[in-house]
Amino acid sequence: MLKQSTRFQSEEVNMQNIIATMQKHQKDIEKQFSQDSNTQSIHKFSEDMKGANEFIGALQTANVACRKILKLAKDLGANSLSQDSQDLQDIIENTAFMGVKLFNTQLSTTLNATSYTFCIDNPMPLLQADSNTQALIAYIEEKSQEITQMLLTLSDALIESSTSSENYNFNEFNAKAFSQMLKG
Repeated sequence: MLKQSTRFQSEEVNMQNIIATMQKHQKDIEKQFSQDSNTQSIHKFSEDMKGANEFIGALQTANVACRKILKLAKDLGANSLSQDSQDLQDIIENTAFMGVKLFNTQLSTTLNATSYTFCIDNPMPLLQADSNTQALIAYIEEKSQEITQMLLTLSDALIESSTSSENYNFNEFNAKAFSQMLKG
């Protein structure tokens, strides 16, 4: 009876140690995610054709970065994890379009009275939380698909706006405004 009681106490201590360790890791992960979410910024492109084109350029740049991250993540080796992690971090930190960082930045524009918004959170906490790269790969693949879908949607919106004659007032022509528009 005494042996059983001692064994249960020992198992209870082990379980408490395991729980304490898990809670510590959970707090570390939550802290990392909260730090990342607090550093998120917003960049709103202008509400005209130029803004839409800049938004498209930012999405294309982000898509290229996603492909680079996917390639690196799929090739991650256990013995060079720290170097590969640094390479991933470098890609994330250096991915920018016209001076605007693309990770942890909410990008938005308005075209034809419709708002378009896109954001890619920094995926590094996924790799740091679990040395298995599957969560990172799944997240980046999902974001890449979202970018592709957003680009298709914007393409349709641009075609719609360029073929719609409702946007033009052919009865009024302001030569001065037209001249100013051509000057830039």
